[in-house]
Amino acid sequence: MASAAQAHYANRTSDGVYDSLSDLIASSGSGFLANCEYDKDFFRKTSWRGLDFQNKDGSEFCVNLFGEIQPASLGTKHSALGDFYIGTKDKPTYVTPESKVKNRFALGVPSLCPENLAMMFQDQLVALNEIVKSEQDQEDREYLTKEWLSPSAPGKAGDIITITSPTIYKAPQTSPSESRVPTIKRILKRSRGSSSKKDEPVEVSQAANVSSSSDGQETDGVVEYKIGQLYEPNRLYDYGGNLFRNSGCKLIQHEIIDVNHNIIPPWDQYAALRTGTLVMATVTLHCFTMNVKDFNGVETGKRRKIYQINFHRLLVIGDSIAEVLTRTVHPGYGADDDTDAPHEPRDSSADRAMASFKVKKIKLTKDDASSSSVKKVSERAESSTTPSNHSASRGVAASTASTSKGKQPVRNMGKAKASSSAKITPSSSTTIFDDDVSMEEGS
Repeated sequence: MASAAQAHYANRTSDGVYDSLSDLIASSGSGFLANCEYDKDFFRKTSWRGLDFQNKDGSEFCVNLFGEIQPASLGTKHSALGDFYIGTKDKPTYVTPESKVKNRFALGVPSLCPENLAMMFQDQLVALNEIVKSEQDQEDREYLTKEWLSPSAPGKAGDIITITSPTIYKAPQTSPSESRVPTIKRILKRSRGSSSKKDEPVEVSQAANVSSSSDGQETDGVVEYKIGQLYEPNRLYDYGGNLFRNSGCKLIQHEIIDVNHNIIPPWDQYAALRTGTLVMATVTLHCFTMNVKDFNGVETGKRRKIYQINFHRLLVIGDSIAEVLTRTVHPGYGADDDTDAPHEPRDSSADRAMASFKVKKIKLTKDDASSSSVKKVSERAESSTTPSNHSASRGVAASTASTSKGKQPVRNMGKAKASSSAKITPSSSTTIFDDDVSMEEGS
């Protein structure tokens, strides 16, 4: 890790970013996945597309998780094409108005973070592994499995969490009603309002100070953006070329915001969500079951389970100084050529937890500053380490799991709090996301 990047990540400790995040997680209960246990805090719910997950009251399980954005080599796909499978030269596929183009972000443990925050990230991995293991134990047949975790290096267990965005293109006539989208500022406004009006929706426009031109409304030098606002797709500088045949579609503004809760427009997200950025995401969990088809579209008789985490709100907590990748228009294959609305989560504990995040300022004396040490972290793409001696805050400890049938580590449940090694063993079922499958939500 270069010295400049090392110093930048170390500043997240001195600036209070890491402490603010860990304090919020510790005080938010089931608002964060790190604090949740499967079959205790949330439960499986069978749907026509596979599995969804719900709370005790039957409402959709909506929760926050966190992590640091990893490079494309570990699964991040962030571009005008997103995770869309473009086929081959002999059999190309094109982005049409019906295509579901989404971005993916691979999240890893934050760089140079304190041990307690690293343990909280580990708790997220354990919770996700518990779901997959529980489903594998109940299966009456074999499935090809695509998990929501992937390894940061060959031979390692899954330590990278992949989250998927809503679709990024949409036809204007099916745009969502902005008044129904619950934004961070509406949640804050509602919580601060009088008791007689606390359940009434509040319309609050989102504003962001940006230097680039936009399709938003400008008032006194401030450009205003709204969740669900539609833009011309060519605002993305890598949009265009032979692969796009989605004329009439628009680029949709999702709730991707900075630490001050200002909306980040899509064309600025390439810089705002670069490798090394620390984010918090409000997500829902899904498992899609489908028949496996060959390249000719013929069913093979096999079944596949795709475990997918969909994010509906993304908050940038800590920025990055990594280089912004250069993106260009895909040349296509030389062929001649001429949509989901944002999710509407309820005002849940996850919503309130994210809305309340603020960075606490920490003042260090000269003696404190000189005594603090910075631990150098090697490149995560080459290797990553899993913290040990985990004293579980919830009376739960991760244990080494069997590598047979791809089983991942699960918590040892007990009445007394326990401390054990949080080592994760490799899993044969854990696979990195590839491009041969288009993962689409059923609703």
